[in-house]
Amino acid sequence: MRYYMIERDAEEEDDPCRLYLELADDGILQRKIEVYLNGVYCATGRESAPADLAALTGDGQRLLLSPQQFEEMWYQTRELPDGFTGLFF
Repeated sequence: MRYYMIERDAEEEDDPCRLYLELADDGILQRKIEVYLNGVYCATGRESAPADLAALTGDGQRLLLSPQQFEEMWYQTRELPDGFTGLFF
């Protein structure tokens, strides 16, 4: 597994400004957290196609995370009734 945090400029209000990614060795996205400028974020699970890191990063910065750093972010989330997630520190 590989873990990344991607910070980028959000062009639109509904574009995430930060992504946390868990990728399998074959590039398939296992888990993703999207953080938006207004503080709302969404956590999702496995996707079927390999992730395009260059497209996801754009002009932003990509940082390699440890598994523990990703897990900390993942487990700080909780599902809200409207399907969005909230982050609690």
